[in-house]
Amino acid sequence: MTTYNATEYAKSLRDLADWVDAHPEIELPDDSISVYSQETKEQAATVLRTLAPCKKGYSDDLFTISRSFGHISLRFVFLRNAVCTRRVVGTREVPEKFTP
Repeated sequence: MTTYNATEYAKSLRDLADWVDAHPEIELPDDSISVYSQETKEQAATVLRTLAPCKKGYSDDLFTISRSFGHISLRFVFLRNAVCTRRVVGTREVPEKFTP
């Protein structure tokens, strides 16, 4: 949990941007910022609301919400089982196969 507020965080990002501008000889860091501290459905809903328009993605275990700001992507990562509700959206019958 952070001990600073959004204004202080934004100022720190501006300070970092100023430093990057002043040192073009450095290798640039990764082009994405990932946030892993989000854990609840309510947090996911807030991120979706405030980050719109955004992209949603998922894998077996993770659900992500991301948005690009210029060349940098901001990505929030959630455990799918913590924020998603499993729903059956259809069924199909698979014929039984016999192997002699």
